[in-house]
Amino acid sequence: MNTREHCVLIAPVLPNPDGSGLEQRAFSLLRNFAARFDVTLVVANGEPSLPAIPSAVESLATGIHHLHTRPASRLGQRAARLIPPLVLLEPRWTADWQQAAAPLTILHAPSHAVFFRLRMHSLRAALFPTEQPPNTFIDLDDRESTTLWSIGCYALRRRRLRLALKHLSMACQYALLERTVLRRYNTVTYANPVDGQALANISGNATLLCRPNQVRLPDETPRPPADAPFTLLFVGTLGYFPNEDAALWLADELVPALRLQAQVPFRLLIAGRCATQRLITRLASIPEIEFLGSVEHVAPLYAQSHVAVAAVRCGGGTKVKVLEAVAHQCPVVATPHSALGLPFLPAEDLFTASDAAFFAASCLRLARHPDQARAMARNAYLRLSASSSNAATGSSSTPSSSR
Repeated sequence: MNTREHCVLIAPVLPNPDGSGLEQRAFSLLRNFAARFDVTLVVANGEPSLPAIPSAVESLATGIHHLHTRPASRLGQRAARLIPPLVLLEPRWTADWQQAAAPLTILHAPSHAVFFRLRMHSLRAALFPTEQPPNTFIDLDDRESTTLWSIGCYALRRRRLRLALKHLSMACQYALLERTVLRRYNTVTYANPVDGQALANISGNATLLCRPNQVRLPDETPRPPADAPFTLLFVGTLGYFPNEDAALWLADELVPALRLQAQVPFRLLIAGRCATQRLITRLASIPEIEFLGSVEHVAPLYAQSHVAVAAVRCGGGTKVKVLEAVAHQCPVVATPHSALGLPFLPAEDLFTASDAAFFAASCLRLARHPDQARAMARNAYLRLSASSSNAATGSSSTPSSSR
């Protein structure tokens, strides 16, 4: 007889241990709750159907459903963008706030409901119209208002006024919603330790837990052959503005700086899905760049790369791709923003640099001093391993009883 309690996990993406940072965190949530509960997974988004379900997800979830959603009306979005407090009256006017396009009946009343990302809160009433689960849990991943504000301010500095106004307005909307929504949950978790104090001020009586992003540590971490050309690697979902901006910065700023300083041939591998045609055309025009598009597995890329470059300059949360590079023992050079909230020490575990000339010099220093590169990669790997062990043996982030 099965005595395990029932849990429903609602996520905007299909969990995937080898996917994007968002998909990896969703998978981590699924794995975490499946260890204690029978988990029904609900993927809620505007896609017509689910992609192929990873076998690891099928083995963890007792049921998988797709809830088709639709965004708010354009008129509502525009009104809320002009007057952000309107979202307190009509939350669905938030640009990526989702509404159920068709009903979904959960066959068994769950004892726990887990919402991944704040936008999924909008589906709470639709999924549980008559009786709310006694234990409710929301994982913010990034604090959405902080992420959007960072992107908006950066876009403003870059004179991308339309993009800036959109993100700054949405940041205000989410800041208002965070103050009203989070206190309705028993437990609130987040990824970046720097968000803790601000969230404590607005989460009411909810239990607040920092749950840092984690990545799987591969069994093998091969390194490039000794005679391989000096290779740099950037990985990210290129339809996301901070990643697209980083790729353009690498093309327009870093590659010219490397040309001036490098005494050996080099190449820059850029991998990621959802790139615009404009970005693809720009990258294709630079002989040192190899644009790989979407790749199924990143391990072979790290195996042939001497340095992983993390050039994100805005956004929020912790950067999963930095953790992924460290897990593959690939030395990392990052912008300070890319390393924000991570446990690594600059100059000991990785190099950080803001301007292109210093960034290029840091990359080439690792090329010229392979022993130092290996030592830094090893230091970072050991720190990541220790951090993962502490997270695994620390306090549980799955609530076991109602408050």
